[in-house]
Amino acid sequence: MKRATDNDGYAKKSGKPSLAERLGAVKSQSSEVPDWGRIDGDTIRSFVERATRDDGAVMLGYTRDGGAYSVKVYAGGDPIKYFVHSDAELYEVMQDVIRTIDEG
Repeated sequence: MKRATDNDGYAKKSGKPSLAERLGAVKSQSSEVPDWGRIDGDTIRSFVERATRDDGAVMLGYTRDGGAYSVKVYAGGDPIKYFVHSDAELYEVMQDVIRTIDEG
């Protein structure tokens, strides 16, 4: 599980656990071929809006071999990386990030 490093300025300044510490990293396996075209646009919009609200950033794509979705969330330190193979797991990751950020 990936954790925030000592250079995570947000966690140091606020005394709160960083987003990386609250989320960890997710890796999964599935035979489903990833395709961002199947993912609901409103879900992606909500995910990007929440994850970038407080100077965060996101990067969405595929793994080099094309076998998984690649999602990186940058929020005050090292990126939190997710590599998921199924649409269901991708929705779960995006909803977990949204919930974690909303809970602050």
